[in-house]
Amino acid sequence: LSCPEVIENVCELRERKPDIYEHTLSLSVLTMLTALRMRMKREESKQLGTAALLHDLGLRYTTLSFENVEISSLSPKDQEEYKKHTVYGYSAVSEAEWLSGQEKKMILFHHDNLAGKGYPLHSDRLSMLTQILAVCEIIDEMICGIGYKKRKIWEVLSYLDEIKGV
Repeated sequence: LSCPEVIENVCELRERKPDIYEHTLSLSVLTMLTALRMRMKREESKQLGTAALLHDLGLRYTTLSFENVEISSLSPKDQEEYKKHTVYGYSAVSEAEWLSGQEKKMILFHHDNLAGKGYPLHSDRLSMLTQILAVCEIIDEMICGIGYKKRKIWEVLSYLDEIKGV
């Protein structure tokens, strides 16, 4: 939060998409708690927290409704549009000197997974920080109902148990 550009982008997100703002703050808390639990180095924790605050920046460039809706239930065209938000977010910060390359990559890859079945690039080569962000992202999206129908915490934990190792 000491970086004015991060604050500026988060505040703009709050004005345009209040639901994503709430999700962003929840995700930031979740990733920071994870970083503390894992006793991560200060710099890694900072990168994780910054990327969590900015990860859905690209959603401000979409007009789709994705609250309490499973993305898979959208039309193929709308699914593709939604999936572009990672690229839009990365493009918005790609030239920013106030972000590290790692933070930019986390914004781009936060929906990819080790099985190579995520998006946008179907990459299976993700840093540990990106993996943490991606898992925390799924948890909070399901609880908040962003890109998923809202679920109870026990349902989210059950889902994570099903997909672990994927």
